[in-house]
Amino acid sequence: MPISKEDAAFVLGKGGTTKKKIARVCGAELDLDERDLVLEIYGTEIQRQRARNYVEFVTQQRVGPVHIDTSQHARDDLTVVDVPEECVGFVMGRGGATLRSMEEEWGSLMFFAQVKDSVDTEGEKLCIFGSLRARRGAELKVMSAVEHKNP
Repeated sequence: MPISKEDAAFVLGKGGTTKKKIARVCGAELDLDERDLVLEIYGTEIQRQRARNYVEFVTQQRVGPVHIDTSQHARDDLTVVDVPEECVGFVMGRGGATLRSMEEEWGSLMFFAQVKDSVDTEGEKLCIFGSLRARRGAELKVMSAVEHKNP
């Protein structure tokens, strides 16, 4: 998968953390050639497709909001949690630290996005990617944080 120099740095993350997180969540192996600006993805077809999706979502964050369309078909690797606007900063934490610690604890990939689906509800949409267990654990942690901030 060809990748721009700016996106390569963003996908790699500090000390390779973002690349490792994407690999852990999708189950594929990612190898970033920073000289040729190519991201090689190894795994099953579904693992490679998810890795490509996650890389696209992460690179969208660099330039603006992430857009995810679930109106055509449901994803079995995604849980969307509605977070009230007044709780977004609390769920994120300073510099995203709280969200990153939840990702680390549950082995998930989490970010706020604009989600196109059949149901439009109030609040911001927090997308949680990963296995069912990882998504449920992260979802409960987020719901607990929201309840703590806004009973």
